[in-house]
Amino acid sequence: MRTSDKIFLLPVIVFSLNLLYRLVDASKLITTFPLDYVNDLASYLAMVHFFDVYGFLQEVPNWFNGFILFNTYPPGWAVYTYFFYKVFGNLLLATYISTISLYILGFIAVYLIGKELRISLVKRLALFLFVFANPMLIGAVLKQGRLPSFMALVIFTYLVYIALYFKERQVNWKIVFLGLIFVLLILTHQPETVLSGVFLLGIFLVKKWKERIVIATVLFCSVLVSSFWLIPFLYYTFTLNFLNIGFANWLLNFKGYFWNNLIGIILSASFFVLFYLYYRQRPTRTTLLFFAPVLVLNFLYLTRLIVFVPILKFIYPDPFNDFLMFFVALFLVSIRYRELRRFIKISIACALILFSIMGIWYNMTQTPFFVEHSEEDEHFIELIQKVEGKYIFMATELPDSYPSAYAAYAAIYYNKSTIHGWGEMFKEYEYTHRLEEYLVAYFEKHNCQPLLPLLAEYNATEILTHKEDCSYFIEECGLIEKARSGDACLLKIP
Repeated sequence: MRTSDKIFLLPVIVFSLNLLYRLVDASKLITTFPLDYVNDLASYLAMVHFFDVYGFLQEVPNWFNGFILFNTYPPGWAVYTYFFYKVFGNLLLATYISTISLYILGFIAVYLIGKELRISLVKRLALFLFVFANPMLIGAVLKQGRLPSFMALVIFTYLVYIALYFKERQVNWKIVFLGLIFVLLILTHQPETVLSGVFLLGIFLVKKWKERIVIATVLFCSVLVSSFWLIPFLYYTFTLNFLNIGFANWLLNFKGYFWNNLIGIILSASFFVLFYLYYRQRPTRTTLLFFAPVLVLNFLYLTRLIVFVPILKFIYPDPFNDFLMFFVALFLVSIRYRELRRFIKISIACALILFSIMGIWYNMTQTPFFVEHSEEDEHFIELIQKVEGKYIFMATELPDSYPSAYAAYAAIYYNKSTIHGWGEMFKEYEYTHRLEEYLVAYFEKHNCQPLLPLLAEYNATEILTHKEDCSYFIEECGLIEKARSGDACLLKIP
C-alpha cells in the first residue's frame, strides 16, 4: 500500500463505521413516522403521498387552504421515491430504501471519477465518504432528512464525472449524457442546479468555440425538456413572492446558523489551500480555467459578497457547504503526495486524524439520533383522528415534537386538513406572513381578538393545543372542548 493511501485509512474506517451505525439507527424510520423537531423529512414524505393522491401540479387541499403541488419545489426526489412506494406499498419503507439506493448511486459515481483520475481504491472510498458520509451530511440526510438536496448532490457527482471526462477529450456524442444529467438536476433541487451551472462554466472556458456551441445546445435542450415544470416554477416563485423569505440572510446570521457558517468558512479556506497544492502539480492553463468559476464562487462565499450576487444570494448555506466539500475532497485525493514536502504531508495527515475525531464527536454529540414517538405524540395522534374540519396547531409552550410534522402525519394517515402546513414556500407569502403575524401577536399578549376572526377568515374550525392553553382558550376565548387526551386537547371554534 502506498504511503499516500495510508493517511486515508483512519478516516475511511471511522467514517465507514459511523455511516453504517447511522444507517442502522435511521432504519427505525421503517416503522416510525418522524415527528421530532430535527426533521424536514416529514414534509417530503407528504409530497410523495400528495403526488400519489392528487398528481403533478394539482391542487392539494390538506395544507394552507389548498396549494399547488410542486409549484415552488422540484418533483425529482418525490417522483423517484414514488416508484419505490409503488413497489413496496409502504411509504416509510420506500423512503428508507430510496435513501440506500442514493448512497449506492453516489458510490458508483465516485468510483467512475476515481477511475478517470486514476486514483487508488482507498482514495475512491475516501472521496465517497468525505462527500456523502461527512458529519454535516450524515446529520442532514440521516437525521434531518434533507433528501432532495442529497439526491441532487448524487446527480451533481455524475455531472462532475462527465465534465472531467471531456475536460481534455474532444466532445463527441457522449455529451448527450451531460444534458440528461442536467435535466435530472433541474427537476431535483434548485440550489445544486445553480451551483452546477457555475461549475459548468469551466468546461466552456477550456473548449474551442465549436465544442462550446455543442455543449450549450445540449444544456439548452435540457432546459427545454424540463420546461414542463420549470416554467410553472418560475411563474409561482414570483407570483407567491417566495424569494421574500430571505435565504441570503442566513449567511450573515452567525448566531442562528453558527455551525453552518463556521464549517462553511473552514471549507472555503481549505478549498483555496488544497487547490493551490493541486495546481502546483498541474500548472496548466486548462486546470486553472476549468476550476476558475468555482474559485470565484468560493471567494464570494468566503467574503460573504455572495449575498449581493443575483440568484446566488438566494441559496442557503447547506448546498454551498456540500458543494465546497465535494471539491475539497476531490483535491485532497487527487494530490500527488510523493511530490509534497514532508511537513505538508504530516500536516495533512494530522488534519485528517483531527477531522475524523471531530467528525465522530460532532455526530455523537450534536446530531440527534432517531426519536421514537413519545407519550405526548400518542396523545396528539389520538386527537388528530377526531378532527372534522380544518384545524391549526398552536401552543404557548411548544411540545417536544414538531407541529409541522403533525400536519404531514395528519394528511398522510387521516386525510386531515390544516390552515397551516409545512414550508412557507408553498403558499403566497402574504398568506403565511399574515397568519404568522397574528399568531405571534396572540402569544405575546394572549388576546383572543383579533385572532379568532382571522382564524374564521382562514376557515379554521378547530384548534389543537395542550397544557395551560386548553383552559385559557376555553375560559378566555370561549372555545368548546371537543376531546382531550392527556395534556392535549382538541377545541372547537364557535
